[in-house]
Amino acid sequence: MKTPRSSLALLIAALVLHGTASAESLYEIYQRAQESDPALRAAAAARDAVVEVKPQSRSGVLPNIGLGGDISRDSYDRRDAPPIVSKNSTYATNQVYSLSLVQPLFRWDRWVALGQADELVMQAEASYTAAEQELAVRVAERYFAALEAALTPRTRLLLLCHPHNPVGRVWREEELLRVIDLARRHDLIVCSDEIHCDLVLDADLRHHPLARLDPAFAQRTITLLAPSKTWNVPGLGCSFALIPDPELRRRFRHEMAGLVPSVNLLGFTAAEAAYRDDGAWRRGLIDYLRGNREVLQEWFAHSRRLKLTVPEATYLAWIDARAIDATNPLPAFEAQGVGLSDGRDFGFPGYLRLNFGCRRAILNEALRRLAPERLTFRIEPMLLRLEPDRLAPDRWAPPK
Repeated sequence: MKTPRSSLALLIAALVLHGTASAESLYEIYQRAQESDPALRAAAAARDAVVEVKPQSRSGVLPNIGLGGDISRDSYDRRDAPPIVSKNSTYATNQVYSLSLVQPLFRWDRWVALGQADELVMQAEASYTAAEQELAVRVAERYFAALEAALTPRTRLLLLCHPHNPVGRVWREEELLRVIDLARRHDLIVCSDEIHCDLVLDADLRHHPLARLDPAFAQRTITLLAPSKTWNVPGLGCSFALIPDPELRRRFRHEMAGLVPSVNLLGFTAAEAAYRDDGAWRRGLIDYLRGNREVLQEWFAHSRRLKLTVPEATYLAWIDARAIDATNPLPAFEAQGVGLSDGRDFGFPGYLRLNFGCRRAILNEALRRLAPERLTFRIEPMLLRLEPDRLAPDRWAPPK
């Protein structure tokens, strides 16, 4: 099994629980683990230390600016004063200022040091990411324990977001089997929302329909699907549910009556065309979304304030923006002209969701606008050097 990429990798999307637990309580478990885990804290400290050293390496290849000045007063006998000095003066003041910009000659060792600093930053970031992934694995048991503890005798339905929205997690087969085991032991129906199943981006991963993993348990499943996400036809209003058990299907239809509209002809025709397609268009879409994802990875890799959960599926990027505002960073992004989804709507203040299912030019423009929020590195101020020996008091003391 691949190591989870996301700090939220083992989080069930929601529970229909009649007032007991919520996804936010599971998130709090991970937050506490982040704050107390020594390995993660050590990796964070090492990363921050390396990042602080990088500006020093950069300074070795930057030009030096020097500012100098000279102020002096010379006394004259009026009779011997030069023509430029007024005959009424007893002294004259000379003022000289200079500004110099010095670019050091090419220093190979300085450039090597700068390259080494970049490499150290990348290694430190990779070590921190690995520590986050390891922490996610170590607390996975606690996630499932919290999920099971949230169940009550009145709980009848578990909602599973598969693949996950907003973190883009592709659930592994063994994880889904564990969900099935939990549901079976507690006599639950599982409603699996698989609307993003056609948008798996990682080439070495595949979507596992929950109902296919256990034929016996399939009778207790509802699978929700639609062409709206993959083929971008949400306005046509066509979605459907796969319900193997006849009695459960009857109950589902009964509850739909008066709430869910029937599928219109145009939506049905579009869905039929999408699913009968030879797949070439969808493969092109996946390749394009992978390219957009790479653009995001490159941009966020150089950010000191924003962290990206790299999605394994979907066209949605989950952004940790708590370094900008721990509760509501959205206004800072809107001020730059970029509208994102508020993490508070998902139960996670300080996070944002970005939709990269768009033309690359639009994505690049959005990232250009967000450059002030990225804060790639600290720009150390260049010192203007004043030469004190040229401004010594005895040089401009009035004559006796």
